[in-house]
Amino acid sequence: MKKILIGFLLVTILIDSGMASTGLSQCGASWLLNPVSPTLNGMGQIGVCLPSDDIYAGYFNPANGIYGYRGLSFSFSKYKTDWLPNLVSDMFLNHSVIGINLLPERLPLQVTFSRYKTTFDLGKYIYMDEYGNEIYRHHPILTADAYSVAPRYRASLLKIPIDLSVGLTRKKVIQEYGLGDSSKSQNVFYDAGVLLSLPFKLNSSNGIGLNITPAFGYSISNIGKYIYFRSVEFADPSPRYARVGVSLSMNLTLDNDWNLVGYRQGRMAGDALFIPQTDDDSPFRYQSGIGDINFIKNVLDYQGSEEVDVSWGQEIMFIDFFAYRWGRFLELSSYSNEHERSMGYSFYSSGLLRLIGQFYRNKVIDLLSDHLAISYNYAKLINDNDWNEKMETEYRSWSIVLKNIEQLFKPDKIKTKAIIRRDNPFTAVAGINISDIRFAEKEWQEKVVKRKSGYKIGFEARYRWFVSGIAIDQRGANYLFEATIDPDIHVFDFNIIDSYNYTSFYGLLSVPVIKRVRVFGGLEVGDCISRKATLKIESGELSDEEIEETKDIPPTNLNWDYGLKAGLDLMIFRSFGLRAAYYHGFNYIFDKTDVIDFLPNRKHRNIEFSLIYKL
Repeated sequence: MKKILIGFLLVTILIDSGMASTGLSQCGASWLLNPVSPTLNGMGQIGVCLPSDDIYAGYFNPANGIYGYRGLSFSFSKYKTDWLPNLVSDMFLNHSVIGINLLPERLPLQVTFSRYKTTFDLGKYIYMDEYGNEIYRHHPILTADAYSVAPRYRASLLKIPIDLSVGLTRKKVIQEYGLGDSSKSQNVFYDAGVLLSLPFKLNSSNGIGLNITPAFGYSISNIGKYIYFRSVEFADPSPRYARVGVSLSMNLTLDNDWNLVGYRQGRMAGDALFIPQTDDDSPFRYQSGIGDINFIKNVLDYQGSEEVDVSWGQEIMFIDFFAYRWGRFLELSSYSNEHERSMGYSFYSSGLLRLIGQFYRNKVIDLLSDHLAISYNYAKLINDNDWNEKMETEYRSWSIVLKNIEQLFKPDKIKTKAIIRRDNPFTAVAGINISDIRFAEKEWQEKVVKRKSGYKIGFEARYRWFVSGIAIDQRGANYLFEATIDPDIHVFDFNIIDSYNYTSFYGLLSVPVIKRVRVFGGLEVGDCISRKATLKIESGELSDEEIEETKDIPPTNLNWDYGLKAGLDLMIFRSFGLRAAYYHGFNYIFDKTDVIDFLPNRKHRNIEFSLIYKL
């Protein structure tokens, strides 16, 4: 019996790891608060407030996740991920969603029904007595079956456009840690949420527009009775949790339905509403409303506390095809001090089909574009601390949506779209970066730094004099050092090649000066996605052997890079040309002391030579 109890406690600890805020430390089934959305997990888990077409977004706010539906629609997605990969090897989180939207798109009201199924596989366990004899084997699996309904209403109120959705979820939760009724619990919980957006558009006569959408969201999860396995006397409260957040979305559109460039960001605060017991006789108590959340301090100012967790995230999307995300989650409870960093990306079929349609139009492409949407989504949790059980947890999912199904039964409605032919605004860029680094202390520059070559691959869109783009940039420097015993004895030379791979986004003002020549300038920002350092030791007086060793370094303590970019384009032919540019970074690379701690902090700068090709 002793071994069984120890095993049960171990499993409970594993489940609650990573969710040990002050209130949740005494709650049961806190695994229900594990993040599941492969898109919003890459943005710091801000799903309560950011209108999303990811159907998993309804897990934390039942009013969300419905924005990918058009007309009579059907959606499906399913995935499986390793949970706590740095702690165990056989624990898995499985999640699937089926969604149906019933009302046609032409109506201002739509109603979406969803079914969520979550399975938490804890692996196989062997229970033994105090003598080491096996009693039995068990494979505990925790499940949550949820059904959700979310009405969405779009209208204008006093000439102000509003987009309001509300949602309600009923979930049946079964937890079974062992054999017998004393190791099993069944509960019914409810989630409720609201999401309010105020979308407005700025359109021009040439088809280019700007959509701006501020939004506010609130949700409360796991409303229900206490959880118990053996007796009500040993009951635990449910993991009731409130979330509040705000977001802002901006999209530069073409023909009012194709997003050329989009930027979204949001901030969220969350609080466990359970008030911890002060003595054995006190009843279960919950806070109401938003609990300890202070909207100004926790949401707008992004300040966490022991009671309130905060999240922050951003996304940049390019031509409705590729989206890159990054975010942070901060938990400052008395039990933990978590500073999670996350990233993610997605690929969407809708943008790809529109891009193909720019070159080749037919009814098949129009049919797929109107009625089918497929996306691949990825997210990864990266911890800024030295170690965390959730570090390196990854999420991968495929989602499919069949939309506007009712139009498939109206053949007269399926026609090739009339499209205004314009000059293709898209350009591919590929070349090299010749980079080095500016030190905070100028005397270091001449001593040790040499230039380093890297690559650049990008894609950009042009509208008149404005150019926006996304690129993968490799930056860095080559540090040269000399090892000596004293000034007269030279031991060997060595150098460190430090390489940083950035995902960069830029906006430029491009002005023609003479025929086929344009000069440009603007702002570029980037997030480091990987870093690699190579140590090379030359032969010397003590050794005739050359040594080279390369190591991948997690980019956990790197700041965002931003700076000015300027240069010129020379078009040799109508669609092919050359580019020369200079980038000057303004932000220090590190927010902490680097592992090469004898070097002062530094900033990026590089010269770019590229080939450009108009698609």
